[in-house]
Amino acid sequence: MRVLEDRLGRRGLRICGRMVSLWAVVAVWGCVETHPWPDLDPRGGADEMPALPLPGGAMDDDPVPATPCETYPRATCIASLDCTLSKGDEPDEYRCEAANGPCEEGLAQDDVDACRARPMCAYREEMCYCACRGSGRAAVMDGEEAEECLCACAGGGPPRCFEEAVDFVD
Repeated sequence: MRVLEDRLGRRGLRICGRMVSLWAVVAVWGCVETHPWPDLDPRGGADEMPALPLPGGAMDDDPVPATPCETYPRATCIASLDCTLSKGDEPDEYRCEAANGPCEEGLAQDDVDACRARPMCAYREEMCYCACRGSGRAAVMDGEEAEECLCACAGGGPPRCFEEAVDFVD
């Protein structure tokens, strides 16, 4: 130490001492075992968190439309795989709601062939449904997505895919 003190002076010894202390802390830190955070990767893994029910009984992994159905105009609702257009209480009123059941979920409401290909599902076109712009009203008014045309009648229920009733014979 005396040699260092002679060469660097007292001030240099203090700086050198601080550097040695810093290196000691770094060396000790490298030897300490660290525990990583649990793997919370949504794709799964050994530390996957279990799905918990949400208020109302829905599960966290239940399909939820990216956009709420109520924000869709009629034509967009019918073309959606997550929503279904249904008849409202008034003659020309419609509601866009979340698809429900095997004959609605993952199916565009106007896809006749896909509906008929599903077991226990049938396709029905209601009388007097008019898809023309302005011929019916929903929470969101028809826009450019709806065709500008005229219908002979309007106000009926939209076409839909539904579950067929099964008669069991004893």
